[in-house]
Amino acid sequence: MSATKYSSPTGSNASTSQVLTIEEGKELVRLCRTGRLYEVDAWIAAGKSLCVPSEFKKTPLQVAVDIGFHSLIRLLARHERDVANLNRSLSDAVAIRSLDAVALLLEHGADLKSIPLADVLLSWDPKLIQLFLDGEAEVIEGLPFTVAFCAKIRTALRPFMNFKQSHSKLGTGLQDQLERALRHFSREGDLKWVSLLLWAGADPRSIGPSGMDEHDPESYVSALEQAAASSHVEILKKFKLDRDRDDLSRLLCEASFGQSSSVLVYLLELGARPNDRANGGSTPLSRCLHFVHFEGIGIHIFPGKRTVYSVSTSLEKIRILAEHGAFWNPDDVYEMNSLRRTLLECEPEVSIALFKIFVSNAVCSQNTWKSLFSSVRFRQHLEKESWWLTRLKLRGLAAGPPTKGQGGTASSPRISRRLLAHYDREQLYRQVWEQPMQKLAKEYGVSDVALSKTCRKLRVPVPGRGFWAKKQAGVPLPKRPQLPILG
Repeated sequence: MSATKYSSPTGSNASTSQVLTIEEGKELVRLCRTGRLYEVDAWIAAGKSLCVPSEFKKTPLQVAVDIGFHSLIRLLARHERDVANLNRSLSDAVAIRSLDAVALLLEHGADLKSIPLADVLLSWDPKLIQLFLDGEAEVIEGLPFTVAFCAKIRTALRPFMNFKQSHSKLGTGLQDQLERALRHFSREGDLKWVSLLLWAGADPRSIGPSGMDEHDPESYVSALEQAAASSHVEILKKFKLDRDRDDLSRLLCEASFGQSSSVLVYLLELGARPNDRANGGSTPLSRCLHFVHFEGIGIHIFPGKRTVYSVSTSLEKIRILAEHGAFWNPDDVYEMNSLRRTLLECEPEVSIALFKIFVSNAVCSQNTWKSLFSSVRFRQHLEKESWWLTRLKLRGLAAGPPTKGQGGTASSPRISRRLLAHYDREQLYRQVWEQPMQKLAKEYGVSDVALSKTCRKLRVPVPGRGFWAKKQAGVPLPKRPQLPILG
């Protein structure tokens, strides 16, 4: 169907410049809504205006489009001089998928390009889509086909393929829209639409933005990488990876941040190398270790440290990589400190679970172990796990370096002069054993947590957990520890 424009007759007596009164406008709209074709024709023949007041939600032409009265649409469109009104009516006709109304409005002067092609594609009407494509609608700007494909408009596929085949000069822009949608569905895990887009000619190895994302070259990825990062192994299988053609190690790095270990297993079975760093270390393994910190955030909503269960996915991925020869060799101090901080946020059992994997698969060197245990705080964190550390042959590392004067008294950390000047240690020692920390903290104008830290820094012994409850219940209490003498 042709989308040619029609020149309105010049012999009409209708005036479209004069705005009707509200009462006249209501009467004209009523005639249109009730389909009074001859009365509307007589209205125009009498030279009356068709321009209703601006507060009206719809013009007479839009009302005619709504009720689907084609003869009335033709009559009003023939005498309509306002192209903007014609375009608004055209938009309404597209929205209700009225092909005949669209053709009439285009015939009488409506601008086809005033309607974004994406709106037409979202109508699901193949004939309407073809009408706009034949009328040279804008097919590149606004990424209309990407919008349609991401909205899963199946009826847009065949017109797209036919149009692309007959317009080779626009091939690059059209192909880009197709592959944007492929990357989108690879990330979402929609195997059906991935299959449809591959059938339409999308290349999963091309690099670019996903969906309607902005043009940021630093964030460009391929559909392969999107599927790997999102843990969609069935989609990766659909892409038919080839170890000679595809960078499996890069895909393995992307998969290390995923929520599932299935992609890791698949890529390793294809021959992906886990150790990709110049120093022989494994980037995927380092990413999995880093991800332990983020994994527990979603489900760890209660106070306390993360458990083995809350980070089980990361531990499983680490185990798989370790069993395939992954080696942990940190690039810098930050990576080592990051793992140590992460493990301090977890229960000691998490560290033991990780160490079991490391020891059984020789994941790191002796120097790396020494560096990991070089922190006093980290060694203290694992004090209760001495049995496991002994069994894993890590007890010597967990004991730390020998202290000065070992065999006698160990040197103690210095206490700042400012702290000693601000607090009387002996008085504070008496007070913490006479009343609960919460009450005493109010006298000092600080929180109980802050006062507990101060006591620890001043080496002032404090009652243990449950002390005051036992005292109130009359339970015999152990002897109070002496206040240490500062050397």
